Order: sequence, then structure tokens, then C-alpha cells
Amino acid sequence: MNRYFFLIVFLFSCSKERIDLLDNITVTDISPSLVSKNHTSEGLLVNSDGILYHFFRADTTEFSNHVSQAGKIVFRKSFNDGESWTAMKTIYDSEFDDRNIHGGIANGNIVIFFRRIDVSVNQSSYSTVDHNYLIFDTDFDQVISVENLITPTLVDDERGTTGTNKFFYVPDRGYFASFFNPTLNKIDYQFSSDGNNWNNGWMNAYNYSQEEYYLTENSFTYIGNNTIVGLARDGVSSSNGTYTNYYQLVSFDNGDSWEEPLKTNIDSGYYTPAPLIFLEENTQNVLCISTTRQTNQLNDHISVYMNKIDSVCFSPKGYKLVTQMNRPDPTEKRLYGY
Repeated sequence: MNRYFFLIVFLFSCSKERIDLLDNITVTDISPSLVSKNHTSEGLLVNSDGILYHFFRADTTEFSNHVSQAGKIVFRKSFNDGESWTAMKTIYDSEFDDRNIHGGIANGNIVIFFRRIDVSVNQSSYSTVDHNYLIFDTDFDQVISVENLITPTLVDDERGTTGTNKFFYVPDRGYFASFFNPTLNKIDYQFSSDGNNWNNGWMNAYNYSQEEYYLTENSFTYIGNNTIVGLARDGVSSSNGTYTNYYQLVSFDNGDSWEEPLKTNIDSGYYTPAPLIFLEENTQNVLCISTTRQTNQLNDHISVYMNKIDSVCFSPKGYKLVTQMNRPDPTEKRLYGY
């Protein structure tokens, strides 16, 4: 059985205690991993030759905050499947807030996308400085290059940012990465032939008026047979003023064209930001991780759902619940920050 590791917003990781089993999918309980006064958020987990690398944004100042000029990129490692971790180490720290950290691994290098924002005026008034990506060498645990990322979301509007996903490989196309723009309501993506060069030209997957759809944070995966499937956060309020659950996004031709977004049954009736979706090849299941975020914070939870690879594209309301856990509440900020 393949093992997958989920580090939900960096406060928690895996323990050995199993809590559910469905179709050979085992999910462990949640245990503390990195709990401190520091604000940590927005990152990714990469398995490189059995070593887990965890990259994330951290503000380690006295007045640590979700948005601040002190935001920087750090990483830590685990040699025992997340049971213990090395101390975090800074790999990039500019004069701005270095945030929205995502990426993946390609040709032995870990690639980290990030956005720099200027918060010098105040925390509620900021602007994007630029988008970049760095290449991290796991042999020496150091950054070997930092490149500017030219994106249509940045050219068109300052609020363009990365999605919530790792990039992944699509046969005959290359590595796939997506960005989104919450102001212009568009999802852009591109393919990189080697996973290390990300200025090859961007394509648009979805660009609707907000009266039709409002697609923001997104995650995609390749499931074979020229098919890419994804989930996107719904940013449109319902009639009672609350947000709703994920849309499913599908391409049957490796991203050349996209089907109309369709609502899923994942955490139906809840507001669900920051989706995660990926393929578990051994069981041919598409797995999804959902986090709910209600205004009153009552009954908030983390869920793992699954759908079969041969039916997921045509049954967005056919996801099965594998397990569900209450969102931990170790501090007043709570899991996911708010």
C-alpha cells in the first residue's frame, strides 16, 4: 500500500494510530507536530528518497502574524515518516512577506513557487511585488537559484497567486502547475517540460464572470487517459450569506479544453476552502482532503473522500467519505489559522 502524508496547515502530522479503513485506504489520527507562538502557514510536503521535506511560510517575530513583512520560507525534514522533525531552517527571507508557498519535485530538485507582498503600509492594505520560484537542491539542502515567474495573473492584476496544489507530471505534456486570480476570477496554468523552467507561456482553464462562477483556490491531479481532474473553492455567497462547497473541474484532453464546473458532494452544506486532490495508483482511487471553515466555527472538521478513477469525471456527487475528524483547537487561532 502506498503511503501518503498530509500535513494540514503545519500544526499537525501523522501518528501510528489508525482511525478508519475503506477500500484499502488507511487514515491515521491527528497528533501535534509543530505547535508554537509562531504563525506558520501555506506550504507543501515532498517525499525525496524516503526523506520528508516540509516547506512553509513562517513569521517568527514577537508579533507573529498571518500577514507581515516578516514572513519567510523555511523547511524541516523527517527521516521517520513524520514521527519527528528537524528544527526549521530559513531558506529565503526578503524584505517583503514571502508567502503562498507551493510546488513539487522534478528531476531530483524541489521547486517552490511563492509570492512576495508589500505589507509596509498596514496588514489590510498590501500589494503584490512579484511572483517567483526557487530551486532547492536536496543533496546540500540549499537554494541553488531563484527565478522571477512571469504570470498573466500578475500582469493583469496584483492579487494573482498560486493554487493549493503540488505540480504533477502529465505524459507527453510535462509538469502541470496552476495559478488563480481572485479579483479577475480566472485560473491559469502551464506545462514545464523539465519541471525546472516555468516561463513557457500560460493557458487559461477557467475565466467566468462572478455571476456564473467564482473559482479561487484549486488543486488538480492527472488520472490517466489524457484526463486531468481538479477541485476549486467556491467564492460565491449563497442566499443566506454563507459560502458553499467545492466545484469539480475536468479536462479530457490534457488541459487543451475544460468542461463546465460541476458541484461535488464533498462536505455539502459547508464552506470548504483550500482543496487537495490526488490519485492513489494502487487502488485507482481519487482521494480528496476537505477542510470546513464556518463563521461560528461549530462542527468544523477535516474530511477524506474518495471516488473511483473510472467514474470520478462523470459523478462529481459520487465521492465517498473515508473518514472525518473534528478540527483541532489548540489555540484561539485554530487549525487553518481562522
